[in-house]
Amino acid sequence: MGIARHGSGPAALLGAYASQVHPVFMLPPVATALFGAALSG
Repeated sequence: MGIARHGSGPAALLGAYASQVHPVFMLPPVATALFGAALSG
């Protein structure tokens, strides 16, 4: 069973993987890191 549902080749495979990335889950760790960097001066 292929990973990409539509199309074939490396572009379709990369698109299938990219569609599963949800960057909203990275907001809390990134915000925490930036806040810590701001506090440390």
